[in-house]
Amino acid sequence: QLIQGRESTHAIKTARKMSPEQREERLKDLRRRRNQWRARGSEYKVSNVNGHRKILQEAAGLYWENRKDALGGRSVQDSVVSASVLADVQQKQDMEWTSTLLGMQGKVAKELNQRRKQEQRACREEWMDQLSAVVLGTFELSDQEKVLYTAVEEKYDALREKLFVVSILTNPSLSSMPEEERQHELARMKAKEHNLRREANTEDMAELLGQHFKTPPAIMRLMGELRLSFDKRIHRHLKDTGKTLADLEDNFDIQEPAYPETSANPLAELHERFEEEMELILTVLHDSQDDKGAIYQSELVWQHRERHRVEKEGMFIPAAVIVGLAERLRAWTGARSVADKARYQSVAEERMAHFAYVKTNLQEELNRDDNRQPTDGDLTGWHQAALRALDNKHLAERHLLLGLLGDDTSEELREVAREMDSDERQKRLVEVKMKKRKFDLESETAREENFCVLEEAAALKSVTRKFRLENQHPGKEITHHYVTTTLLADLHEEQDLEAQVVFATLLSKSESELRRLREQQTKLRQWNAGDNVLIILTRYEDSGGSDLMRVLRKKHDKERALLSSLLKNRDRQDLWDAASVMSTVQKQERLLELTTALKTAERGKAGTGDYKKVLQEAAIVKFHSRKTSLEKEKGVAACDDDVIVSVLKDLYHEQDRDQKNVIEQLPIMGEATLAGVQKQCLELLKQGRSENVSVVVLAAEVTKEAGQQELVDALEGKY
Repeated sequence: QLIQGRESTHAIKTARKMSPEQREERLKDLRRRRNQWRARGSEYKVSNVNGHRKILQEAAGLYWENRKDALGGRSVQDSVVSASVLADVQQKQDMEWTSTLLGMQGKVAKELNQRRKQEQRACREEWMDQLSAVVLGTFELSDQEKVLYTAVEEKYDALREKLFVVSILTNPSLSSMPEEERQHELARMKAKEHNLRREANTEDMAELLGQHFKTPPAIMRLMGELRLSFDKRIHRHLKDTGKTLADLEDNFDIQEPAYPETSANPLAELHERFEEEMELILTVLHDSQDDKGAIYQSELVWQHRERHRVEKEGMFIPAAVIVGLAERLRAWTGARSVADKARYQSVAEERMAHFAYVKTNLQEELNRDDNRQPTDGDLTGWHQAALRALDNKHLAERHLLLGLLGDDTSEELREVAREMDSDERQKRLVEVKMKKRKFDLESETAREENFCVLEEAAALKSVTRKFRLENQHPGKEITHHYVTTTLLADLHEEQDLEAQVVFATLLSKSESELRRLREQQTKLRQWNAGDNVLIILTRYEDSGGSDLMRVLRKKHDKERALLSSLLKNRDRQDLWDAASVMSTVQKQERLLELTTALKTAERGKAGTGDYKKVLQEAAIVKFHSRKTSLEKEKGVAACDDDVIVSVLKDLYHEQDRDQKNVIEQLPIMGEATLAGVQKQCLELLKQGRSENVSVVVLAAEVTKEAGQQELVDALEGKY
C-alpha cells in the first residue's frame, strides 16, 4: 500500500524532486517524529495512528526513490524497485522471526505470554517496527548502546539543570527561598521535564522555565553544528572554492546554516539536539568499518568527560557553547571558523562575568576530584580520571591567567612594557618563553620564578594585544577588560587542542600509564605550571603585516608533527632493535655517521627519500639515547611518552631561537630579503625538510647530572 497505493505516487514524486542530501535531512526529521510517536502511551498511539501512517507513507516514498538510485536510476523499472523494497522488509521480518525463535529457547510460560501480549499490542497500535526500520532506519538499542544512550542523556541532563538553575535565580519568588526549598523546586522541575519528554510532549516544556526567564539564543546558534554536518559543509566549501584543507587558515569565513536568533522553547530544542546527536553516534557505530568496540569505548569516555565539563561550568550559556565547540573539534583540529572564534569569545565574556563566584568554590571542588580515585582494574574509570585531571588543570590555568591579568600590582610591569617598541616586546616574550622552559618545577624556588616569568609575559602580552586591537579598530575604545577576554578565549582554544591530543592516545594507554598521566596533570595544576598560559602569552602577535611570521609558525607546527611522527614510527623495527642494544658510545658514533649521511642526502638529487630515511634512523637512535639519559638522571624507568616529550622540548628550544632571530632581523630586512626567506621556508615545508628537527635528533646526548646543567646554560649563553 505504501509503495503502490493511492497516495504512494504523490510521495514518490515529491521525493524525486529532492536531492539526495535533502532526502537524507527529511528522513532525519521523519525519524524524530516517528520516535516521538513510538515513545507515547497506548491511548495516544491509537488516537494518532493516521499521523503515524502519514510519516511512514512519506518515508516510504523517500526510501523508494533512494532504492531506485541505488539500483541504477531511471533505467530501472518501477516494479523492480517496489519488489526490492518489499524484499528489504521481508528480510528484516525474517531476521526478527529467527531471533524470536532462538530467544524462545529456555523461556518459561510467563515470559512467553508477556512477549505474546507485546506482539498483540504492537499489532493493535500499528507499531510497524520492522517497516520503520527499513524505510526510516530506526532500530532497537543493544545493551551496549543503551549504556551509551544514558551517558549522552546525562550530559544533556546536566545542561537542562543549568537552565533550571537560571530559571530559579531569575524568579524573585524562587531565588529568595532557603537553599533546601530551591533544591526541592529544582527536583520538581527536572521530574516534570522528564515526564514531558517521556510522553514526547515538548510543547509544554516552555512553561517550565517561567515568565521571568530571559530567553537565551537559539540552542543551535549557541552550540553550532554536530561534527558530521560540519565536516560535510567544510568539504563542500573546499570543493566550491577549489581549496584543500591545508589552504584553510585560522579564522576562515564559512557561512553557517540559518539559525533563529532566540529560543522560544530551549528545553525542546535541547531535546531535539540530543536526538540528533544520539542518531549521529548510532549511525557511526552501525556504519563504521572500524573496531566498533573501540568506537563505543571512545564515545562513552568522551560523553562522560563532556558531562563533567558541563557540571564544572558556572552557567548555562558557556556550558552549551563549550560542548558545541568540542564537538566540531572532533571532526577537524585544523583552523577555527569565524563563527567558532566568536563563540570562544562569548564563552570568555561569560566566564569573566562569573569569575568571582566560581573562584570561591574552586579549590574545594578540585580537592574532591583529587581524592576521588577509581578502583584497580577499572580502565574506563581511569580514562575518566585522567581526563578529569586534565580539565581541572585547564580550569586552574584559566584562573591563573585571570589572576595575572587582573592583578593591580602588575600595572608597573605593564607600564614598562608600554615604553618598549613592538619588536622589543616580541623579542622579550621569546626570551621569557626560553627561560621558562628550563625550570624544574619540582623545586619551590623554580615555581616562584615560574610565576614571575608568567607575570612578566602577561604584562607584555596584554600591552601588545591592546596596541594590535587599537590598530585594527581605530576609534574604538579597547579596555583592559576586553583585552583580557580575548586572551582568555585564546587560552580556551589552546586547551581544547591539548585535550584532543591527549584524547587521541588515551584509549591505547594501560592503567599504569593512565595513573601516571593523571598524576602528571594534577601536579602541573598544583604547581601552577601554566604551560598553556605561556603558549598563548608568548605567541607572536601578528598585526597583519608579516607573512613571514605566519609561514614560520606553520613551519614550526609541521616540524613538531614531523618529529613526533618520527619518534613514534615503528615501521623499521630492525632499526629500533639495533638501537636498543647499542652502548652509549656506539649511539654517539652512529649519530655522527648519520650527520654526514644527512648532509650527503641534502646535496643529492634523489629527492627527499634518502633524507627522510636518514632522519628516521637518527630519530630512533636519539630516542634510545634520550631514554638512557632520562633513566640515569631520574633513577627510574622512563616511559615512551616521557621520552618523546623530552625530545620535543629540545625542538621547542630550537624553534624559540629560530623565532627570536627572525624577530631581531625583521626591522632591518628589505622586502627582497623577506621574500627570499619566506620562499625558502615554503620550499622547506614543501620538501618535508627541517633543519631544526635534524639539529635535535643529531645532537650529542648529554646526561645532565649535578653541575652539568649550569655548564650547559653557560655554554649556550656564550654561544
